[in-house]
Formats: sequence, structure tokens, C-alpha cells
Amino acid sequence: MTFDSNRSTQGPGFRVQPADEWLAIRTLRANLLVSGPREATRAFIVAVTPHLHEPVYDDSACDALPVAPADGTLILRDVDALDREQQQRLLRWLAEPQHGLTQVISLTATRLYGLVQAGTFSEQLYYRLNVIQFDVLSD
Repeated sequence: MTFDSNRSTQGPGFRVQPADEWLAIRTLRANLLVSGPREATRAFIVAVTPHLHEPVYDDSACDALPVAPADGTLILRDVDALDREQQQRLLRWLAEPQHGLTQVISLTATRLYGLVQAGTFSEQLYYRLNVIQFDVLSD
């Protein structure tokens, strides 16, 4: 994997733009929204997992919300598939004080902002998940 602050970050099966935000994964607990084809987001997660705060929970967003530790990382796949009720449940879960230090990494194959504009995805949840956004592309 190469890191170049002047170019996109490349790894096996993905490219991330902009690369200067890559270090945020290692230094901050900010929530990340990772958009791109499934194979590219999968490769991205494999590459960053060693840098995430443990324990790391990897789950489908549509499943019941796990009991994540107050100090770990929660990877939610397919957040674009959440229905209104699931979105509200996730938003309430995120608002609970014990989840305040849990870093959430949300994966989506669809641009969530388009769903917000269409009224099918909660704007409040979108901004809660999208503290830092990574767009990954297949190599």
C-alpha cells in the first residue's frame, strides 16, 4: 500500500481520494462514511482494520444493532439499505452516551447524499455518519 499526500491512496483493490484524510483513521475516532463498489470497500476495510481501535465489530447495518464497546469500532455494511425505522434506531443508538467513543465506519455502494435529497435517507443520520468521507474506486 502506498501513501502519497499529493495523490490518491492506493492499495490492493482500491484507491482513496483524498489521501490526506487517510491519517484520520489512525489518529481520530471520527465516524467514517466509505462509498464505492462493494469489492473496493471490502478491500479498504481489510487494509484499515489493523489501524482501528479494538475491539472491531463488523456487521450488516440491517441486522440488530450490536452491543459495541464504548471504546471500539463498529463497521456497518450496506447503510444505504436501511429503511426509515432502522435509520431511526441507528440514530438513537448513536445518541446513547455509552456509544460516544465508538467509531462507526459505514459502508455504502450508493451515494447517500442523493438518498437524502430524495427523502429516503435521514439527513440527521447522514451527517452523523459522514464526519469524514472516503470515496473508494476499484483498481
